[in-house]
Amino acid sequence: HPELTIRQVTASVEEIEESYIASLEALLLGAVLAVVVVFIFLRDWRATFITATAIPMSLIPTFLVLEPLGQSLNGISLLALSLTIGILVDDAIVEIENIVRHMRDGKSPYNASMEAADEIGLAVVATTATIIAVFAPVGAMPGIIGQFFKAFALAACISVAFSLVVARTLTPLMAAFLLKHQKHEDADPFWMSGYLKGLGWSLKNRWKVVAIGTALFVGCGVLATRVPFEFLASGDTGRAGFSVELPPGATLAQTDAVVQRITRDLRARPEVTSVYASIGGQDVNQANVYADLTDKGERDLSQQQFARVMVDSWKPIPGARIGAGVAQQGGGPSDGTSYRFAILSDNGVALTAAARAVEAEMRTVPGLANVVNTAAIARPEILVTPRPDQAALMGVSTSAISQAVRVATIGDVDQNLPKYNLGDRQVPIRLRLTRDAREDLSVLETLRVPTAMGTSVPLSAVADVQFGAGPSQVLRQDRSRVATISAELDGIRSGEAAAAVSKLPTVQNLPAGVRQVPAGDEEFIQEMITGFAIAFGTGILLMYAVLVLLFKSFAYPVTIMASLPLAIGGAFVALMIGGSSFSISSLIGVLMLMGIAAKNSILLVDYIVMAEKDGMPRLEAIMDAAHKRARPILMTTFAMGAGMLPVAVGWGADVEFRQPMAIAVVGGLISSTFLSLLFIPPIFTIIDDVAGFLRRRLGRMFAGQRDVPAQAATPAE
Repeated sequence: HPELTIRQVTASVEEIEESYIASLEALLLGAVLAVVVVFIFLRDWRATFITATAIPMSLIPTFLVLEPLGQSLNGISLLALSLTIGILVDDAIVEIENIVRHMRDGKSPYNASMEAADEIGLAVVATTATIIAVFAPVGAMPGIIGQFFKAFALAACISVAFSLVVARTLTPLMAAFLLKHQKHEDADPFWMSGYLKGLGWSLKNRWKVVAIGTALFVGCGVLATRVPFEFLASGDTGRAGFSVELPPGATLAQTDAVVQRITRDLRARPEVTSVYASIGGQDVNQANVYADLTDKGERDLSQQQFARVMVDSWKPIPGARIGAGVAQQGGGPSDGTSYRFAILSDNGVALTAAARAVEAEMRTVPGLANVVNTAAIARPEILVTPRPDQAALMGVSTSAISQAVRVATIGDVDQNLPKYNLGDRQVPIRLRLTRDAREDLSVLETLRVPTAMGTSVPLSAVADVQFGAGPSQVLRQDRSRVATISAELDGIRSGEAAAAVSKLPTVQNLPAGVRQVPAGDEEFIQEMITGFAIAFGTGILLMYAVLVLLFKSFAYPVTIMASLPLAIGGAFVALMIGGSSFSISSLIGVLMLMGIAAKNSILLVDYIVMAEKDGMPRLEAIMDAAHKRARPILMTTFAMGAGMLPVAVGWGADVEFRQPMAIAVVGGLISSTFLSLLFIPPIFTIIDDVAGFLRRRLGRMFAGQRDVPAQAATPAE
């Protein structure tokens, strides 16, 4: 058919492709920045090359494992890899930095590789094990939240596990045969003397440091309450959707006329490239309209601003309810541009009155636009009310009245209809009154209703027939009637909208029998917080168990995990400074912090314990550990921060979802690193003193358990 021309009107695949390409760009750019950081610190291209080798050697096996597990290369898994790109070189950095330090002490590359790998082995295994211990329970979370975290947890855990294998095998091997002695001296960096002085003050004033750290954590917790909550951040996808609803009973032609006007208005806008409309999805009075927009850099208005301008321009259309965004099918979360409030009751009258009162007050809340109450949607109907006394006298049952009215208005049920055979199928023959007759009460009143004696009487003799109005639909939840008030978000987040609505007088004083239930994104936010609490607790316990097994101590893991509050507090501060919300992406970042924030403490505590076993006093061991491990701590922190920098800055597509996660991780890294370098050593001394005191008390208490009772002498016969 050469006369036919097929042209694409709209599609969502471009958005997916842009997000995929942006994730790959962030992955590659993050890898390059991480390698650059390593070179700046080590000033050795051979050591930098060995460290960079860990990235492809960790990523490629990850793809091989993800495929048999049924995981695709989606936005979540790519996001996990782009955020863990700095972690993949983390173990290799610690290994290679230790090897280089031993070489600068005069050892050969082979001997330095053997001794350094043996010295740092426990710390490398511990840092990787804590990350896996955090994400293992996260991947098993139930519900929609779990589906997000499953792909992320698998990609993160598998890639980090392979990075450990590479760091413990390939990195020392390559270092032993590729590294060469450098001529420059291993001088301390310019900041080392100032750091050691500050650490000395912290050790002398350890209780003051603990108080300062506690105050900072509490202050960050207070600031965290000011960070708005939402499930998913609204993004600019370049595709604006609009929902259209006409009053119940509207015809398809009337709906089409409104949609045609909306289409003409959209095509007249310079931001619109194409328009697609779908009429009659659920009912003939409903429609969805989609407008594809130009690139973000080519228009002055964002997608949300454009939708708000267009919806406001359509308010004069009579009888049409037009809103920004398309209703989410299947009960999933929204796109972050709407808010829903729901109340339940078994009393329909009280529910309707409460819903209308809440609707009126929600219209006064700043940031809420186009407030719609589902309980307020009514349609005209004909009410047939039987008169029981007259019906009983004439022998007419209510079922007979119902059947007569049903057959005349909508036709009989399919099982009772005659069929017209068309060979391969049967067409039911439905008989009913014409449209004009169905709308004429005098015609309906003359309908004949059969009696028990075999005669018939007019409908008006046994029932009252009149016009009325009723709800267009009755929605139920948990076997109770539910009323939902929806609104579009105009410059605020769903968490801020929920907080504002909860303060309304009607909401705080709902009538008896009427109760509020979570709805929309608020329901998913509650599920997210609950799942996060379970995953957080499980991750903490698993992390503690792993560290206890590795360090063979119940006290040292407490010191290591003391850096977690500092990291979480820094994440919330960064979100507030960056103007981001706490959403599911931020939650992923906070959970990632739990694993990587313990890295700094592990490197310090591991060296302190090792030095004390070699006979070094505790204070000297702490200062020596800080002196030798401060540089690898900063190297790994800067490498991870550089790897996440492209995502945190917001380069590429789909930045609204990816950016809060990277901001949370970078903020937590900064706070945990710079504070833990001064905070963890004093904590170590306190925990060590407490552990020593308990060890002495318990040793005296159970000293007899170690002694073997003397055997009584057997008398000679």
